[in-house]
Amino acid sequence: MFWSFAYKDWDRNSQKGWEHAYNNVMSNLHNGAILLLHAVSSDNAQALEHIITDARKKGYEFGDVFELIKIARGETE
Repeated sequence: MFWSFAYKDWDRNSQKGWEHAYNNVMSNLHNGAILLLHAVSSDNAQALEHIITDARKKGYEFGDVFELIKIARGETE
């Protein structure tokens, strides 16, 4: 499994604020997106609640890659 979205968020010395992380993620959301967000990013940590809330408002749901595999194979109920 490979991610469909990632950005330079792993550099602790290059944090640009939670809005930067939020805007990066929200502008790249799409059906089936696999987001790679590094846990060392304070920007991601501060933006995550906003991202989840606003993505859900847009109709997106969250799951794990194993669910996506089942969907891709047509194995969902």
